[in-house]
Amino acid sequence: MAERLTCKRVDYYNFGTLYQRRGEWAEAESMFRKALRIDPSFAPAASGLAAVLAQQEGGDSDIQRGLEFFGAGEYEAAIAAFSRAQPSPGLHNNLGLCYYRLGQWSEAAAHFHKALALDTSYARAHFNLGLVYAKQGDDQAAADAFAQALELDPNHAQTHYRRGEVLLRLGRPGAAEAHWAFLHARNPDDARLQTKIDSMMQANP
Repeated sequence: MAERLTCKRVDYYNFGTLYQRRGEWAEAESMFRKALRIDPSFAPAASGLAAVLAQQEGGDSDIQRGLEFFGAGEYEAAIAAFSRAQPSPGLHNNLGLCYYRLGQWSEAAAHFHKALALDTSYARAHFNLGLVYAKQGDDQAAADAFAQALELDPNHAQTHYRRGEVLLRLGRPGAAEAHWAFLHARNPDDARLQTKIDSMMQANP
């Protein structure tokens, strides 16, 4: 039992450091606190928690304002707020989403690339980059970006769905259907999903 708790403590700490690198402070704080609940004397988690709390006190207000503006659909105001915050993978991902919502594909892609330059394992940034490529009409690049996202997060439903869409447009219905079969197996009672899949397959025999 003690050995299992030690492993879990380390797992929480590792997740905390991953979120910390991405600038996802609330998630990082939660993971470090879970590690410390198992072992209050675990110094690495205590140090990580202190760093995250300091970051939140010093620089989280601009991020919070940016998220509020984003939620209200005020994307230019969100960009201004995010741009004042300390750069991180999560921050660049948020900026990319703002530009994506504004239809500014090149700027969106630039920020998703910046997020990935800071953290190559950021599955969500790979996914968002795939969305941009699809909007730009580069379905092969989109398929590749979605594939990278799935390597990092194999169960992400939206990525399977979107990759299926672009593969179908690329003339690869068999590969597309494999992604949708995965989704259908996980959601067998989702009639709307099945209707969408059937419609797309009929439109691209």
